[in-house]
Amino acid sequence: MQRLPELKPTPLRPRHPLVYGAGFFLFVALLSFIGRIGMLWVLLAATLAIVMAIGAIAIAVRAR
Repeated sequence: MQRLPELKPTPLRPRHPLVYGAGFFLFVALLSFIGRIGMLWVLLAATLAIVMAIGAIAIAVRAR
């Protein structure tokens, strides 16, 4: 009977700072929406968060 191969733990990579920035701007968009500051600010913050998240994903995919 064959032995099972030894499993090695997957190395954890730290999150890119853009991920934290995207989360912050999503939080700002939520507060703007709840506080009724204006739909323009909600859309701007949400759009900026989405662009930052896409950038973080693109950087993560291109990295080793």
